[in-house]
Amino acid sequence: MLAADTILLGLPLYNYGPPSSVKAWVDHLVAPGLSLDPVTHEGFLGGRDLLVLGARGGGDGAGTPREGWDHVEQWLPHGVSMVGLEPRFITAELTLADVVPQMAALKPLAAESLAAANRAIDAQWTRALGAA
Repeated sequence: MLAADTILLGLPLYNYGPPSSVKAWVDHLVAPGLSLDPVTHEGFLGGRDLLVLGARGGGDGAGTPREGWDHVEQWLPHGVSMVGLEPRFITAELTLADVVPQMAALKPLAAESLAAANRAIDAQWTRALGAA
């Protein structure tokens, strides 16, 4: 992590929160002496890009019935802030629309969300090439 310029994290939403493996990763990441100064509590990982690629089977965005139920995008910035990281999220929603019959009407929104996420990912390449 100390040698990285960019950190890429795949983060699905499991039951409105992060998978236990991601929670454990954050717990191991916050380590006095390794990722933050034990005396000053200054994080050693600042200045790195933390890009989080998220996926949600449903929709938790503004105006949806489950608005506010996504506890990943609220939790992760707090979880990694101690070490100096600030995550940027690119998320595809409604990823279960193609396989859950009750979500069939949401297929166009799912396709739109995935396309928007893909465009945002493609923009990262442009950004990286421009910085090189």
